[in-house]
Amino acid sequence: MPTLGVLDTTAATLTGEMQARLDTLVIRFVAELPDPPRVRLIIADDFPRAAAKARDRAVEKSNDEPAPETYNVQKPDGAVTVALTVNTAEGVDVVLPTALLQIDDEIVDRTVLHEAQHVRLHQHAGSAFAAHRRVPGFDTPDDLAWEFLWLAENAVDEYRCELSLYNRELADVEPPNGGELGELEAIVANFDAARASYQRRGDLMRLYHTAFQVLQRLGVFLADTAARIVTGPDELVAPWRSEPSVRHAVALLREMPDSGSAVSDEDLTAVAVQFGRQLRQALRVHGRMDYYFVGGRSQRYLKVLR
Repeated sequence: MPTLGVLDTTAATLTGEMQARLDTLVIRFVAELPDPPRVRLIIADDFPRAAAKARDRAVEKSNDEPAPETYNVQKPDGAVTVALTVNTAEGVDVVLPTALLQIDDEIVDRTVLHEAQHVRLHQHAGSAFAAHRRVPGFDTPDDLAWEFLWLAENAVDEYRCELSLYNRELADVEPPNGGELGELEAIVANFDAARASYQRRGDLMRLYHTAFQVLQRLGVFLADTAARIVTGPDELVAPWRSEPSVRHAVALLREMPDSGSAVSDEDLTAVAVQFGRQLRQALRVHGRMDYYFVGGRSQRYLKVLR
């Protein structure tokens, strides 16, 4: 059986029980990978710092600024990032916090297998992240600032990874419940909080950063929910029929294959553009804001709508 390129636990404090759990996880993780020798699995006590270092090694970045010393794991709605996969010049880095080895087996397994699907996209099936940069002659559409496109590409990858887990029965699909409907409401509520802060402080840059953090969280939520609906029984659809953003996400993403099938950069970009437009519409509807080019695309402007 192929072995992992690098298992880096130098920044991890592991008990014997945690090491045993890690050994089992690595076997399942490696079995999912097209090219295990070009993968480095990093386990770290200080996950934010290790994740920031991995992001700084990324081949593709959404901007040219150096990565901060720590990765912001906190989501606007209180959710927390517990894993990161990054494509580097040497291969693919997957970073996990040591603390993950101390929680429920099912959650740990799901997290590791989800990240393995990201590796599959990078190594075999085509990652949507930065796909537009790999399409010759592509130019961002006039109605879509680049921030929407990057967030959309991230969401497309999330959909394909989640779809893989469900298609291959690596994760259970259960009907959404009231709590998950409430999760959507909790995410959207952060737009209101951002607007209220702006009205008090008048800090437009702070509003911009917060609004796009919320939009990123919303995009991933829509992608994850779409994957569950597409692969689940009919009753999965019913609770979401009254939510246009979910219906639109399903319509846009349902033809995308999982991580087992290759997709061209052109096709990934085309879907991401459409999903990016949905995210802009979500910013208008849920956030009561708009963000667009002005001055012949020389500048971008965030407008608070009435």
